[in-house]
Amino acid sequence: MNAPPESPLAEAGASASLAAARAFVAALEHLGVRHLVAAPGSRSAPLVLAADERELATTMVHDERSAAFFALGLARETDRPVLLACTSGTAAANFLPAVCEAQLSAVPLLVVTADRPPDARDCHAPQTIEQVNLFANHALASFDVPTFSPAEREDAERYLAALAARAHAAAAVDGRGPVHVNFPFAEPLLDRSVGRKADAPHTAPPTVTAAPARLSGEQTAALAQTLASVRRGLVIATGRALPAGPIGRLAEALGWPLVADPVSGLRFGSDAAASTSLVDAYDVLLRDARFRESHRPDLVLTFGTPSASKALETFVAEDCIRRIVVCERDWPDPYHGADTLVRAHPATLAEDLLAGIGTDRRDLAWQQSWTRPSAAVRAAVARALAAETELFGGTVAADVAAAMTDGALLFVGNSMPIRDVDTWVGRAPTHVEVRANRGANGIDGVTSTALGAAAAGRPTVLLTGDVSFLHDLGALVLASVHGLDLVVVVVNDDGGGIFSHLPQAALGEPFERLFATPHGRNLSAIADSLATRCVRVENRRELGRQLDRALREGGLQVVEVLADRTRSAALQRAHLAATLATVESARP
Repeated sequence: MNAPPESPLAEAGASASLAAARAFVAALEHLGVRHLVAAPGSRSAPLVLAADERELATTMVHDERSAAFFALGLARETDRPVLLACTSGTAAANFLPAVCEAQLSAVPLLVVTADRPPDARDCHAPQTIEQVNLFANHALASFDVPTFSPAEREDAERYLAALAARAHAAAAVDGRGPVHVNFPFAEPLLDRSVGRKADAPHTAPPTVTAAPARLSGEQTAALAQTLASVRRGLVIATGRALPAGPIGRLAEALGWPLVADPVSGLRFGSDAAASTSLVDAYDVLLRDARFRESHRPDLVLTFGTPSASKALETFVAEDCIRRIVVCERDWPDPYHGADTLVRAHPATLAEDLLAGIGTDRRDLAWQQSWTRPSAAVRAAVARALAAETELFGGTVAADVAAAMTDGALLFVGNSMPIRDVDTWVGRAPTHVEVRANRGANGIDGVTSTALGAAAAGRPTVLLTGDVSFLHDLGALVLASVHGLDLVVVVVNDDGGGIFSHLPQAALGEPFERLFATPHGRNLSAIADSLATRCVRVENRRELGRQLDRALREGGLQVVEVLADRTRSAALQRAHLAATLATVESARP
């Protein structure tokens, strides 16, 4: 039997910091971690070099905030933890927005912040801040790594292997989200062994099994009985990618309407096209007071996290509606009105409930009282948008969705773009997956996250607004340096378009100065030196032509869509009024 390879911590004269990083990274690789995203820096050198020696796929990003959002997009699409690393000091603080998003969106990130040794803290050592528990409640777990000398190699390697397993399990097994490891590296950071062929890990990390993902048989039977006893129920799938098949079949079996937003994964593809329960025009339907009053359900079964639709969220928050919320680990109930929170994996729960409910329910009148008006509204929206020649959020969203090819990914920015897709884009047989940072709902890091998603290998289109685009200009450098393919469709209405739909719009002169904040910038000119191609479009015909070209050519393609903010708000209101009239005419 061959002897195990010598521990990297045992090498004579080795840097203790480099040896510790090698042991930690080797254990993570053993657990299946394949990607490192890092920003340049000195203190993190041991970790970056250890990852390079083990041939992890490494992406270097100049800006820490963009790096974190890039890692978020990559982890979401590969469905495995990504190692995210930076140097010490304020570099680590720039990870916070993406860590918040990862926590609320349940995306596994292994966030490693390099730090100076404990004796350098709290004494004005350069590039040193308090990094212990830096992300506080936004990380699922936080670890501060002790320092080891080469003489403590055996204890150190066992500890680091166990730490790697604990961090990996916290991010991807026990729960899903960001885990923070603060790693103090003492000098010397490197030694003469840099670049050698990496050995296999000396100490394999322990195995961690997942917690049970299903209810007991008794619990499942009781929940199935509760659901089967309700005729006027509603299944809601929003805010997060969900297993379409089981949830769709459950709604069909119950005879309940299935409300599904674009991000849920239940609105696009063959299952969505064939569904008799899917309601995709709820954002319009629930703006109608009479429809809300006559269609109040007795029980709502919710999968996912809150929707971008204010109409839907205020509807389900009404006190008289019973709510059962399915969530594996978080608490997606911002209005504090849920009667029951069920801790279970959505797909497993839906399949188990199907077995208990059966498929012999035949009373579809309640379901059809939702699906028929929804279909009528969708048809009216399609006719109105087909006849509309002007560019506003609705026509841009519809044209981008129509250009998407089977298997592609559509990343949608927050603020107006996600709401435009929700309101104006209905179900389609094309299998398109829609992503958005709907955990923290921020406009920061949108382009970087989309680039991370695109790096996973699928054709990807980003639909974003001008303020979000300007907020993340550093992402264009990332795309250029790494040769990434992404089509960016940015709606330039010279400021924050969403504020035109809020009460602040009535403020007069202060509205433009304090809320709309026009920038007056040519976004294509800003991006021109970094993108493969930038174009400006001012009409729908040109938008369709440029989308087709951009999707064929590859590289970073920026399509700037010029829209008048005041006119866009007026068109939005006019088309919504027309579709609300459709709800009225669709009443039995």
